[in-house]
Amino acid sequence: MKPSSFELDVLHAILEPQRLKYPLLYAQIPHLIVTKRELTGVGGYTYFSFDPTTIPPKTDSSSEQIITSNKMAETDSPPSGLGFALDVTAGRINFLEFFTFGDEQWDGSIDKYKIVDI
Repeated sequence: MKPSSFELDVLHAILEPQRLKYPLLYAQIPHLIVTKRELTGVGGYTYFSFDPTTIPPKTDSSSEQIITSNKMAETDSPPSGLGFALDVTAGRINFLEFFTFGDEQWDGSIDKYKIVDI
């Protein structure tokens, strides 16, 4: 399945400001499909792979990192919003992690959001 608008906006929020530093990762965004979504109660994970119907972009297989951002998602629920980070494994976007602040619970639904600077 295709990533949601929210997931795409978060990917762009993380990688767009660092596009020159991570051009190969930024180029992967249009080729991503969601393989699994997992909720933890206080956050969640969205796992990705490349769409098999497209030609996969070039990757740097030596790249292993967690990429963060100085942004967050303001949401109605959870009221304090969501933070996020991007996991890169073997040069490929592996998963997005979403997390609440404090002990706020999150059921995984996003109705309205705004990506803002922290």
